[in-house]
Amino acid sequence: MKNSAGQDLLNGKKAGSFSSYAVNDIFGDTDNSPVSIPLKMTSDSVFYMEYIAGAKRVILDSISPSDRTYRSRLALSLRRTVNNVADTVNDVVEIQYHWTPTVFEVSKVYYNGTLRFTKQPGMPNVVTIVK
Repeated sequence: MKNSAGQDLLNGKKAGSFSSYAVNDIFGDTDNSPVSIPLKMTSDSVFYMEYIAGAKRVILDSISPSDRTYRSRLALSLRRTVNNVADTVNDVVEIQYHWTPTVFEVSKVYYNGTLRFTKQPGMPNVVTIVK
């Protein structure tokens, strides 16, 4: 996650970046269904969130019994301080998954309703959000 100038918005030590965040499963069993998404750092010191699992997946469509699309929806609460005032930004991430008897993979990622990632065969699942 970065801004239009390329600043790492997950590096809480940089002014204007988010200092903390919380993730909630929108499809969770209760209104408060936290999902753990750890903050990690690349070898060149860029922070990122790594989501592996934890949110409920619901069927979006079922082309056939052996070809389905699932989705998870996550509410992000990103917190930072701007001009000595606490600010919380609330965003939504939707992850769509493609399932067949031989494959289960991320197929698309939407951020606040905008498509930000479409799976390309053989390529990693890396989504960069520019805020």
